[in-house]
Amino acid sequence: MGEKSRSKGFCGWFLVLIVLAVVVAAIVITVKKRSDNHSGSGKPEPVPGPPGAIDKKYSDALKVAMKFFDAQKSGKLVNNEISWRGDSGLKDGSEAKLDLSKGMYDAGDHMKFGFPMAFTATVLSWAILEYGDQMDAVNELEPAQDSLKWITDYLINAHPSENVLYIQDLSQHHCFFNAGGGLIWVSEWNCLQHPVASAFLAALYSDYMLTSQTASISCDGETYKPSDLRKFARSQADYVLGKNPMKMSFLVGYGDNYPQFVHHRGASIPADESPGCTDGFKWLDSTDPNPNIAEGALVGGPFQNETYIDSRNNSMQTEPSTYNSAVIVGLLSSLVTTSSAVKSFT
Repeated sequence: MGEKSRSKGFCGWFLVLIVLAVVVAAIVITVKKRSDNHSGSGKPEPVPGPPGAIDKKYSDALKVAMKFFDAQKSGKLVNNEISWRGDSGLKDGSEAKLDLSKGMYDAGDHMKFGFPMAFTATVLSWAILEYGDQMDAVNELEPAQDSLKWITDYLINAHPSENVLYIQDLSQHHCFFNAGGGLIWVSEWNCLQHPVASAFLAALYSDYMLTSQTASISCDGETYKPSDLRKFARSQADYVLGKNPMKMSFLVGYGDNYPQFVHHRGASIPADESPGCTDGFKWLDSTDPNPNIAEGALVGGPFQNETYIDSRNNSMQTEPSTYNSAVIVGLLSSLVTTSSAVKSFT
């Protein structure tokens, strides 16, 4: 762990907060503007009430997705239900007389990167604020809050005084391995983060439209209703859950056909082994499926030609991350019951 100056620590956090504030403000202003512009263009769709009937598909998927946060926890594990996970990082921060044992490893290795963790916490808290009632309806609100607190406990302790922020020594990063169908496509590396995040925002925006009684919005000459946005959000979720040319679920543990060679140290190494820092390579190259299931992991996803190479060495497609989990939890929470948008945003 090492100290960072104001320019690399506090200013970075401040910049993140400014960007988030601008995004939220832009959404609210845009919804209001659309409401004014389209008040006479059609009858608004009805404002949603309390959570309605539970959609079992999305409810089951949400329960699976939430489990990955437990698999990524650092520190002294409480009520641990994952047989292949144990305590870790118990001495983190001890040199500075701080308890930095908590937090979450960002992906398939043992790194607690600050910004990915902050992003994960931000999106997860946003999902809880917007769709906490849906989460609660399927008994996932408390686990979501617990996962969020596990991150914020670490972030608070890592910022013990003004202009001081502790981060992990990046040299430890080498202790692991080598570092169509209507799906939105942006980048082939961890491609699912973009469509899932876009779908979450589309579902959220559709709820903002409903609560502001905005009948429709226009984009490139096309008109879209809230139901159109939710249809798009469901299409991206369904693709992830197996409605794709590969007939594969990219959410590990959901469905009958999901990745077996996830690029994840804990899932790849037998639980009864005690490997050193660089001893994991023999399992990296093994042709056997992972001995442990990283349940709830959202892997990187398919290539643009809709193929998926299930290999641990293929981290581009097979490595999961907590920031992937944050957006899929947000998306599934928005779809798990009929909409119940928060009216306080209008």
